[in-house]
Amino acid sequence: MLAGLVSFSAASVDVPPAAASAAATLPAIRRFWRSASAADTLSPPEIPAKPATRRYAGREWPDEYSWLEAGGPEVQQVLHAERQHACRWLQRCAHRANELHAAMLHEVPEEQVSVPERVGGHEYYVEQLPGAPHPRYMRRPVLGGLAADSAGAAEVVLDVNELAAVHGEYVQVGQMKLSRCGRHLAFTLEAGNGEEAFHAFTRDLTTGTLRHLGALGGVVSMEWAADDGRTLLATQPNELGRPWRVVAYAAGGGASAGSGGAWGTGGRWLGSGGGGFAAGGGPACWPVFEEGDERFFVELGSTKDWSLLTINCNSKASSEVHLLPADLSAHSIQHGSSPAQPTSGSRRSLLAPRLVQPRVSGLEYFVEHNAGQLYILSNARGAEDYAVYRVPAASPSLAQEHWQTVVHEQPRTAIEDMDMTRHWLVLYQRVQGRQQVATLPLRDGLPAVGAAQTERYAGAAAGAGMQLAAGAAVAARAGMQLAAAGAAALGAEAAGAAAQHSPEAPGQQEQQQQPSPPLLCTAPLPSWALSVVAGANADFDSPTLRLMLSSPVHHEATFDWQLGSQTLVRRAGGPAAAPASTARQRQGSSMGAAAAGGSSRDAELTWQRLWATSADGTAVPLTVAHRADLVTQRSGGSDSGGAEPGSSSSSSMGGGGGSPRPVAHKPCLLVVYGAYGHCLPTDFAPERLPLLRSGWVLALAHVRGGGELGRRWHAAGRGAAKASSIADLEACLDHLFAAGYTRPSLVALEAHSAGGLTAGALLNRRPADLGAALLEAPFVDVLSAMCQPELPLTVHEYEEWGNPQEAQQQEQIRRVCPYQNVRPAAAYPPTLLTCSLSDLRVPFWGPLKHAARLRGSIAAAAAAAGQRRGQDRPGGPILLLPDEQTGHFVHERERFTAKAQQYAFLEAAVEGRL
Repeated sequence: MLAGLVSFSAASVDVPPAAASAAATLPAIRRFWRSASAADTLSPPEIPAKPATRRYAGREWPDEYSWLEAGGPEVQQVLHAERQHACRWLQRCAHRANELHAAMLHEVPEEQVSVPERVGGHEYYVEQLPGAPHPRYMRRPVLGGLAADSAGAAEVVLDVNELAAVHGEYVQVGQMKLSRCGRHLAFTLEAGNGEEAFHAFTRDLTTGTLRHLGALGGVVSMEWAADDGRTLLATQPNELGRPWRVVAYAAGGGASAGSGGAWGTGGRWLGSGGGGFAAGGGPACWPVFEEGDERFFVELGSTKDWSLLTINCNSKASSEVHLLPADLSAHSIQHGSSPAQPTSGSRRSLLAPRLVQPRVSGLEYFVEHNAGQLYILSNARGAEDYAVYRVPAASPSLAQEHWQTVVHEQPRTAIEDMDMTRHWLVLYQRVQGRQQVATLPLRDGLPAVGAAQTERYAGAAAGAGMQLAAGAAVAARAGMQLAAAGAAALGAEAAGAAAQHSPEAPGQQEQQQQPSPPLLCTAPLPSWALSVVAGANADFDSPTLRLMLSSPVHHEATFDWQLGSQTLVRRAGGPAAAPASTARQRQGSSMGAAAAGGSSRDAELTWQRLWATSADGTAVPLTVAHRADLVTQRSGGSDSGGAEPGSSSSSSMGGGGGSPRPVAHKPCLLVVYGAYGHCLPTDFAPERLPLLRSGWVLALAHVRGGGELGRRWHAAGRGAAKASSIADLEACLDHLFAAGYTRPSLVALEAHSAGGLTAGALLNRRPADLGAALLEAPFVDVLSAMCQPELPLTVHEYEEWGNPQEAQQQEQIRRVCPYQNVRPAAAYPPTLLTCSLSDLRVPFWGPLKHAARLRGSIAAAAAAAGQRRGQDRPGGPILLLPDEQTGHFVHERERFTAKAQQYAFLEAAVEGRL
């Protein structure tokens, strides 16, 4: 789908992306299995333990596998042996993996077309054609305001398949930004080597001319200035990948992609102060802003009404926004800028953009604009879960002491994001963990009601215990656009004291949606919609808001919220859409709170929201999905969302049938993340459907450290409070046992990246209760990574994990670090870890070292039991599957292939077939 201010990403199509055709992808999975010889043994590679002592900040500790961090030929041989060993084990699951892969492909139509969104005089949409591995971004003119089926001929905005033919089959598009005049497209491209090194291109949509902006070098974010598509602002990364500098580029000229080479080497500085720099005689880039503090990342944005450009400086605990006029041009920068002057501390700006609020530790804010008013989403004045403020843009000072409250912080409600149209302020919220969309009417840029009235409404709503079924997913921060896939993990996170958030008692029935009081309008979302993702919503004058609704068991469906009439309208598929039976039987209709759910194929599946009780008494949300016939009903209740109301299936649990009583213990996939304030997604994931249909239970643990219950929930699970995340996950595991969903040895644990810390810690605590584990690019050697400030992200993430230069914080990191706490001798369950040599976020050596220590623990346990090599194993196998170029994220083309292999391994492990 489109995302941001006509800024759309290949990773955000509003229908699940297809993994090409079965004919195109099955050979890949077969090649994987052929990479191992059936004649090879299943003994793990020998990784020598070389005694060594690591020293940092006055403390030291043993690390016998630290030599693996140096790389080199010996380490390359180790990685090659690890891959061969993993392939030999996974080959035993090859047949089941092929079955799962085919079932995953069956869930996604080969041909997919998103529902168009109108922006100005065009409708924009994305299409995935049969046999094409990449999407095409399309548009068509709207003639005289006619409906979509009367629109003009379609034209290609960007065909990623054509880019792949030049730059390689794994090429990935990061940002895409359309100029205000609608003629020029700027986009970033990565070669698919996993290094997240994006380069900038432009395309003239009238002539089709494609240009590579080689003078810019690496680019992280971009924004068009002026209205004519001639000036582009971009952020550039330093040697560690931190976006730190803003430059302006005269995009009206320069070499084409064909003459400038596929990937430039970046520009060189020709002078200091206001001087420009160039590459190969091409057009000049002019420095605009620099950020010297290593904790802060710089990102460009623009306000929805095209009035202002924003320079957003974000750390993990604070932010700062600078404003520039949107009609800025490279010529004005070159000839009208004053010499560089320091603006504050380590920052300097060559244009002296206007500062909204100087950075203050713990203060976050994000800015939008409407008719001369700045609207500010912030945790100022103690509003840890955010409030909305405003200040006239023409005020002599824009600092927080001049902010007027528009929407106060509300109990049990966290405002996640803010959007703006000419007549509505849009809030994306979570109420008791459930997503919600709310709007406030505006008149001439001002709230249609006074702040005092808004405050009284907020109190009345909270007093009534208003619970709303669903809402919008995290949209782009105000004034910030989507960056490359996964860049949100690098964004700013809220601060605040670590505090427990105790929602209503587990088992207490959450109230269904009630009529909203006046003033603040809430979307009448269906009860089954557990996940809501905002559309592009890029048209400032649009009377509608695009939302995509789904759940773990409901396919994604597209809706338009008509803001004037407050009705929710379901939209049919886009141009040339597949037949209704293939496109999940989407129907257009007007709906209220009891809107119909997803496809009727989902009638056999259901989900519930449960609450586990952590060790300190905190209630932890737990989303559980499974086949409806695996449970019976009992009195009491939980927040549940089965298949669509009125389904012919009598086994569906519907929207309020009470809490479940499982009829038998089943294998369970327990998924966790719990870091950076990010919410564990509860959307529809086609790759999990085969497990659910075969009788597995899916459990999503929303532990502290995530953002499901607001910024306090994040603060209660980071830094010195990180142990809370681990305790919460353990509580979720025990709740699944106590409720009868599963039993010890039938639980498979799944985590990615930072979630690997929490999952790895649980493995150390409860190895006997887990049947298997999947840790993808896991952050398991936290202490070693955080003691290397020369690594990308380390300094930036001190505020999330702790600064090991401080003795107390170093000890806190050591206590939760999975690698540092592997048991000396234990029967760890079968575990599959992945890593990539090109991963800039989690170094490959972390999972490699962890695998070696886990094997050492298993071997010690076997020796203690008097077992000889080759006899029954007391645990394992421990498999590491390295990759040379995947990077931190599996490429979209390989997603189903990878998940089929991984889930086949988990199935075999918990069923005792390894």
